[in-house]
Amino acid sequence: MDADASTSEHTLATCLERPDVIDECRNRFSADGSRDEPETGRASAASTAGPDFARRFATDVVGTSEAEAEWVEDYLCSVHRVRETMIDDLDDLLERGADASELDEVITRARSDRKAVLADLEQRLGDDRYARLRAVGGLSVLGSALDCPPA
Repeated sequence: MDADASTSEHTLATCLERPDVIDECRNRFSADGSRDEPETGRASAASTAGPDFARRFATDVVGTSEAEAEWVEDYLCSVHRVRETMIDDLDDLLERGADASELDEVITRARSDRKAVLADLEQRLGDDRYARLRAVGGLSVLGSALDCPPA
């Protein structure tokens, strides 16, 4: 391992031990490394609109068929479960005083799982519809509207 990689790992380990970083992970974790789409009035309204809104959003905004809208919901619930599992795992590790490498392993696994789910969703939707979904904050909007079963 070269010096830069070692320094990078040390910096990551030190960073992951900070309580403010852990709070940020809990509040805004995004497994693909980008910040989560911020909560907006639209996302808040979506949370009260429920599954009917989610279905209409997928068909009318993203351009899916009714059948596709159903599996889009399943995919987004999968992403939600990845996040929930990651938060639960991090919480357990933090309570027992785990070291930064254990925390990093959980985050890396969640990132990998989320990327795989979203890559599959992108492949199934196609580039244009997936880009439209992401451009309008659709992951957050749909995630707020769906009533996903717990992990």
